[in-house]
Amino acid sequence: MVLKQYELFFLDRFGFHNTSSIDSLLDKEDVSLEAILDEDELLQECKSQNTRLIDYFQRVDVLKRLLGYVTGEIEGEEESRRFK
Repeated sequence: MVLKQYELFFLDRFGFHNTSSIDSLLDKEDVSLEAILDEDELLQECKSQNTRLIDYFQRVDVLKRLLGYVTGEIEGEEESRRFK
């Protein structure tokens, strides 16, 4: 079922919108990339195009850190934590 924009507005306006743990993390000023990547809801939030999450991933410092992980310049704490 696809909700129309006015339905989403109604749900959000009257408090029927559940805040995700990702949104709670993004409310913190000093949230780390690793804390975001460790969240179980990350993939679902990406699929739902969470605009706050997308804005966070577009920050230059975050993109540099992500690129560091991809290229191997930044090593994870332990092998098991790198892949969930």
